[in-house]
Amino acid sequence: RNENNEISRYKARLVAQGFTQRPGILDLIGSESEFENGTNGCCDGLSLWKLGYEHLYENTISVKLKKSLYGLKQSIRLGYNRLSDFLSKKGYTNSEDCPCVFIQRSQNGFCIISAYVDDLNIIGTHEEIEEASSYLKSEFEMKDLGKTKFCLGLQLEHFEGGILVHQSTYT
Repeated sequence: RNENNEISRYKARLVAQGFTQRPGILDLIGSESEFENGTNGCCDGLSLWKLGYEHLYENTISVKLKKSLYGLKQSIRLGYNRLSDFLSKKGYTNSEDCPCVFIQRSQNGFCIISAYVDDLNIIGTHEEIEEASSYLKSEFEMKDLGKTKFCLGLQLEHFEGGILVHQSTYT
């Protein structure tokens, strides 16, 4: 939904039931999600799903996945590790106090990238934002949603004189 509480697009994905995970055992569900950027194995979960859910459980096979599945306990960590390694190669740094905020300073300005699960906010000078966006798109499938209008329950309105932050939609 957008800032006017209107449906702006529909999203759907298959999600693994991570809460049912047991150490050493993985429930199989395939998914094609923008989030699935963590890597950890040798089989494509979606291809396995196409074989048929019942078939998988009847024959009790085990697989190692190429990508983490949305909903598994380790998925977010794998995605974060991949993003962190990728940004480190470009010279971004973060601290132990705020590990999901990546900062890069340059002669022309700065760029700050904040990550929350599978969403990124990019802050900085126009040129630095464009460069960061291009760099990220070279590795990850991304959609540029323009200026941030919602973030962690906050609504942001952009004006020439600044930004108004409120929670009127939430309340």
